[in-house]
Amino acid sequence: MGRFLDAQGSQNASYTTSISIPVTTTPTVFGSLGLDISGAAGGTVGVNLQATVTLASITAVSGIVNLSIIRNGSTLVYSSAITTPGTLFATFDAKLTAFDHNIPTTPNFLTYEVRIRAVDADGSSGVNLQRVGPESFTAIAYVSP
Repeated sequence: MGRFLDAQGSQNASYTTSISIPVTTTPTVFGSLGLDISGAAGGTVGVNLQATVTLASITAVSGIVNLSIIRNGSTLVYSSAITTPGTLFATFDAKLTAFDHNIPTTPNFLTYEVRIRAVDADGSSGVNLQRVGPESFTAIAYVSP
């Protein structure tokens, strides 16, 4: 069984319809956090990650929402593609659960970002989506012998 190291959360929007931010074709950060793993000497570090972003469609066009998690600014930890409902004024949650395992212990402070982008079904242009809240991102780090 693992030993707890650190946990953090990032909550950009706490309530439904508390924000209205367009989703673009460029990956945009909607959550970031840092974890102290300095107590992990000699063990294997693992991090459990979860994120939720609520979206609303402005047009009845299907598309693909990409969610990705990046460690320390450059390492892709997780990536997903979620098909949008293609229904006018539909509200839906895009969620992810990920696991980052066997993480190097140097540096001993990890940063994570969760990013979102949206494209039409053939990937050539954007889709009319808004981030409407809630949005949250959480992580728990532990070490195993």
